[in-house]
Amino acid sequence: MPRSGMTRILWIAAVLVAMLACIAAPGVCATAPARRADAYKLVQIAEDACRGAIHALQAPGLGGPQSEPLRSALQRMGDSLAEIQARLNERDVRFFDMLSTGSRTLAEVAVVWPRTGLTDPVVDREIRSLDAAFGKLRNRYGAEWLRFQAGQTLSADELRRFQALQAMQAAFAARLTILIDQARLAGDAATVRDLSLLRNQANAIAQAPPTLDEMLNAEVVADAIQGEYDAVRDANPADNAEWDGADQVADELRTDPSVGFVFTADLRSAAKWTYARVETDVPADVADADIRSNALDEALAAAPSTAPPVLLEASRPDETFTQDTGALVDDAEAMEGAEMETEIVEETGLPLPATAAPAAAKELVTTAAKEPAAPTGVPSATDSQKPLLRSFLL
Repeated sequence: MPRSGMTRILWIAAVLVAMLACIAAPGVCATAPARRADAYKLVQIAEDACRGAIHALQAPGLGGPQSEPLRSALQRMGDSLAEIQARLNERDVRFFDMLSTGSRTLAEVAVVWPRTGLTDPVVDREIRSLDAAFGKLRNRYGAEWLRFQAGQTLSADELRRFQALQAMQAAFAARLTILIDQARLAGDAATVRDLSLLRNQANAIAQAPPTLDEMLNAEVVADAIQGEYDAVRDANPADNAEWDGADQVADELRTDPSVGFVFTADLRSAAKWTYARVETDVPADVADADIRSNALDEALAAAPSTAPPVLLEASRPDETFTQDTGALVDDAEAMEGAEMETEIVEETGLPLPATAAPAAAKELVTTAAKEPAAPTGVPSATDSQKPLLRSFLL
């Protein structure tokens, strides 16, 4: 307690200054937001970051035609996120297709931003938050994650599709090499940088071992490759034999129904979506400012009520489908890197809840799914030197 009158006056003044600072800038005194989120909240965080980046582009020096390609890509990303939110709220299986669309559009954003030649810490922060939040959304709640949690090795059909994807990515990498040499001769450093990253990613897919996690990693990276190539192509509108050849391979990768991972589980019933409420860690690259205090309330208000604890079932009762059945929904910690036991349901194709498993279930084969190392964030200028795949398991 202050002892002199003057000291007391100074003490009171200091308290008042601190109070006024809290009123003027609540973030100064507020505690850090909880860095845990489910699928609904991650969509909200990504939407906030996307809007924040668009708003930041209105600052002086950023609003001209130079930033228009970035603004356009961010607006399309915002549209994709709105569609993702709607599909998730409706428990519509097109949610998974929209995640792929979002990955492609986000890859365009990552390419276009450095190409503007602009620098702004707010735009950069928001784009990194967007990339991290959406990456976690795709990687923890997309079709690839569900297939990973089902465990087991690649099926014969999955292996065939993966090998077809690898062959096409190898052909794409060869086409990109021609374009890189052409851009280098023209002195186009930005195109050399971007195409080198693309080539490294394509080669990494082509040379990956035939395992489940590599196939799923490749599926996510293949979406990013499409978006990155579209952005580079928009910046290089020339019509010549070299670009036309690469366009043809890119179109085949995009449209060939015999290539890539196909998610076959039936999620049309509302009872299969409780996994979307299992929380996960928010990545470090997501800024606290993008984790709004009311984001979770908004997400829960928009989301449907909690469904029964059932995750997946096969498309038809007579199909055999291998999947994790118990821990995915009933134990939230199982989604956070713990080893998972996978049960094989051979007869009906329906999930076998852990709480109702008969004694014979002890004879079922079990495997443990293990997570590879975490990936990097938004590609930087030095990423063209990194040949490894970005793991989808954040």
